[in-house]
Amino acid sequence: MKMRIKPMKMSNIVFAFGLIANMSLFASWLDRCPPSVFNKVKDNIVIITGDKGSGTGFIVDMDGSKWLMTNEHVVRGQGRIRARTLSGRKILPTNTVDIASNRDLIRYKIDWKFKALKIRPDLPSMNEDIWVFGNSDGSGVVTSIGGDVIGLAGDKIEVSAKFVAGNSGSPVVDNNGEVVGVATFAEIKRDYNNWVKSGTRFNDVRRFAETLHGIVWEPLGYEQYLKDCADMHSCLEQCFVFLETVEATWGGMDGKPEFKRVMSVKSSAITAINKDKKSRKVYNAIVTADSAYEKAVKVYENTKKRMRMEPGKIGRPSESKLKRCQKDIDTAYQAVLKSRKDGLAHAKMLIQDCVVKSELAKVKLEDYREIIEKVIAKFDELCNRVDRK
Repeated sequence: MKMRIKPMKMSNIVFAFGLIANMSLFASWLDRCPPSVFNKVKDNIVIITGDKGSGTGFIVDMDGSKWLMTNEHVVRGQGRIRARTLSGRKILPTNTVDIASNRDLIRYKIDWKFKALKIRPDLPSMNEDIWVFGNSDGSGVVTSIGGDVIGLAGDKIEVSAKFVAGNSGSPVVDNNGEVVGVATFAEIKRDYNNWVKSGTRFNDVRRFAETLHGIVWEPLGYEQYLKDCADMHSCLEQCFVFLETVEATWGGMDGKPEFKRVMSVKSSAITAINKDKKSRKVYNAIVTADSAYEKAVKVYENTKKRMRMEPGKIGRPSESKLKRCQKDIDTAYQAVLKSRKDGLAHAKMLIQDCVVKSELAKVKLEDYREIIEKVIAKFDELCNRVDRK
C-alpha cells in the first residue's frame, strides 16, 4: 500500500514559522530582566580582569563589612587583578582577604561608602525565578541571564540560567535583588550507554551556583596569596618543561635523542626556568649534554665519511680513530641519559613543591588534582622509559 504525502497548506507553514518566531521571542524574553531587579544590583556588579583571564565579582554586605566577592578560580594565578563597576569606578582591595575553605570563593575587604547587595537569609524555592548578572564570555559588558532554580542543596543550587565563561563569580539574585548564590561551574556527564539518562537534561550541560551559607572563611594576606599562587603555577610550568623535554628525547624511531623537539620549548616556559636557580642549572645541564652528543655524532659521521672517500690516502683516519669516536658517542649518550634522570628527579621535586605551595596559598588541591595526577602518571612513564635505556 502506497502512502501519499499531502502537500502542506500555506496556513500550516505560516503557523510553523510563527511558532518558531514565538519560541525565539520567548527565549529572548527569558533573559530580559525586569528593570526593577537590575536597578537594585547594577551599582554593585564588578567586572574583573587580569593577565590570565577575566570574570565577574560583586560587592556584598557581609559580617558587618563590605566585600568584593568572586570565585577563587577567577583570581587564582593572576599577577594582578583589576576590578571596576559599571560606572567605571575602580575597586581597590585592602590587604584583608578571606578564602573559603569549603567553597570556590574569595572575598576582599573594601572601603565602600555606598549600598551593597544583601544575602538572602534562606535558600530559594524550587522553580523560583533567578537572574545571573556578569561579564559573559569576558566581553567587558554586564549581561543578564534569566532562569530558575532546578536543584537544591545546602552548599549549592542548580539553575537553568545558561551562564558561560566570564560569568564565574557572578551574583545569582532573586526578584528582590537579594543574592542566593554565586555562579561557579558547569559540568557535563554524557553516558551514551546509560539509556535511562538518554533524552533527559542530566545528559546535557548542568550549571551550578555556590551558596553563601555555612562558609568557613580563612584569613589570608592579599600580597602573599598572589605570590603563593604565582609560585605554584611556576612550579607546574617548570615541571612540564622537564617532562616534555625528557619525553621528546626518546621520540625518535631509533630510540636516540631527537633534539629538534627538545630545543623547541616555549620562551615563556624558559623564562619560568630561568627565574629558579636550581631549575636553570638542571636545564642547562640537559642542553649541554645535548650539544656534546650532537658534536660527538657529527665527528663520528665526518670521520666515517673521510674513511670511505679517502681509501689508501696518507692521513686517512684509522679504524681505531673511528672506535674512539664511537666511544665518545656512547659516553655523550650516557651523559644525556643522566641529564634526563636528573631532570625527572627535579620534576618530582617540583611536583612536591606544587602541592606544598597549593596548601600555602590555601588553593583547594582538588581543583588541580586531575592535572597533578596526569603529571605524576607521565613522570612514572618516563622514569620507566629512562630506566630501560
